[in-house]
Amino acid sequence: MRPQHASKTLFYGVACTLVVAAAVLVRVCAAFNDLWMDEIWSLELVRELHSALGVFTQTHHDNNHYLNSLFIYFLGQRGDWAGYRIPAEVFGIGTIVLAWLIGARRDRWTAFFCMFLVSFSYVLILYSSEARGYVPLIFFCFLCLLVLHSFFDKPRWQSAALFSLSTVLGLTSHLTFVIFLCASLLWFWVRLLKLKWSISRIAAWTAACYAAPFIYFVGLYVVDLRYLQIGGGTPITVLDGYCATLAWVFGGPNASRWQWLTGAISVLGLVAGLVLLIRDRSDEWIFFLGANTGRSTTSGTLSSLSVFFSFCLAASSVGCFNRGAVEKLHLHFFVYSF
Repeated sequence: MRPQHASKTLFYGVACTLVVAAAVLVRVCAAFNDLWMDEIWSLELVRELHSALGVFTQTHHDNNHYLNSLFIYFLGQRGDWAGYRIPAEVFGIGTIVLAWLIGARRDRWTAFFCMFLVSFSYVLILYSSEARGYVPLIFFCFLCLLVLHSFFDKPRWQSAALFSLSTVLGLTSHLTFVIFLCASLLWFWVRLLKLKWSISRIAAWTAACYAAPFIYFVGLYVVDLRYLQIGGGTPITVLDGYCATLAWVFGGPNASRWQWLTGAISVLGLVAGLVLLIRDRSDEWIFFLGANTGRSTTSGTLSSLSVFFSFCLAASSVGCFNRGAVEKLHLHFFVYSF
């Protein structure tokens, strides 16, 4: 190994280590404060359960994030205890690692950029320091995307099984994972059709990857979702909620008279990212367009998915960084917004 190459490798390793160390420190420090309303609400819902199965069959409440409720159930009733946030901390740190792995599919500096975005995103720091289902949701979105790329590179039953298991855990983390599921299925079909596979082969692999999560979702509907109660809150329109979500995720002004500005910038960023992907002849634009269309038709509380899809769009676009001024501008937009 040449001395110059070795020094660059050492610099890169030190930079990555410092970013991860700072990200972990921020998340751990943020977790040591009082539980807030929704966390306490989750504790009270779990307190009423007669068994762990009651997480799915008894609670019937939108504040019940299944995986988080299971963690609380098995950790026991301990009052105002920061230990309830340990699973979120683990998933949050794991998301940083997955971000690096997703970026490393292109090159090491894309990996660094992806890791940096996730490490210092305000929303991800917040979600990593609260006992809720949002950061596990993002973790399994990242994991499924990584596994799906691996499957496209080399279709194997092991990859299909891991993807299927991860999607089930994603739905268990938070039900809005179904948006990722539907968008990825559309992309899955387009990619396999481009490979000129037979319909029977596509159907077989679709069943291997997607049958379990969709059957699981139907099961959730039968035992829980059809009885679901909404916890309440200040009534807002879908448009207002969506604008507030974008303002929060991208760090823009959240006053109602300024939310249009963040919304407009977000749409421009989305369009620019899609154009870069199309220019790069990547069919990932189908996934992002489908995901953002689905996200826009739901309530404005989906800031966790907004973070995930915005991150992925940035990660996919950064590979074009050295191609011109437009690509550089798009990269700077995502750095500053996160």
